[in-house]
Amino acid sequence: MAWLFDKLKKLRERFISLKLPRFLNPIDSSRQLILWFLVYGGVAFVVGNLIDWFRGVIPLPTWDAFTATLLLAIIFMAASEEVIFRLLPKRVIGDLGLLLGTIVWILMHPFNTTPPLWSRISTDTLLGIFYIKLWRGKWWWLSFIIHPLWNITAILLPLFYHTLSLS
Repeated sequence: MAWLFDKLKKLRERFISLKLPRFLNPIDSSRQLILWFLVYGGVAFVVGNLIDWFRGVIPLPTWDAFTATLLLAIIFMAASEEVIFRLLPKRVIGDLGLLLGTIVWILMHPFNTTPPLWSRISTDTLLGIFYIKLWRGKWWWLSFIIHPLWNITAILLPLFYHTLSLS
């Protein structure tokens, strides 16, 4: 049994030492942080909302469902996604774990709605790249702030769209 643990330990060390592509390099400065947030977050925001707007796939929640969803997004979902899909995999197998956890996060995100919104996979991919860059640098803690704010925005937009359609 000890040989199995030794093999797993060597495999883990090998995974930790793997290099990721350059476009996933960490964010090192506040200037880079703003730039990459605008590039990845801005494009994801515009593309995702245009897809939803033209397809008409944004349902308007009832007030009770809206407040419950908003609280759930603020308190639980964003933080748990960051821990489950980024923190734990990064701790276990390093940057490769961060990449694999983010890929799983991207592939599971369309199932947040009924029916699944596969059209949003492009926006989730851009956000996933941004979160990887945050987690690989010294700005990992910002993902616990940006992610809930992003979710709140995604929940508030249906009300905005509904208001626009009424006028």
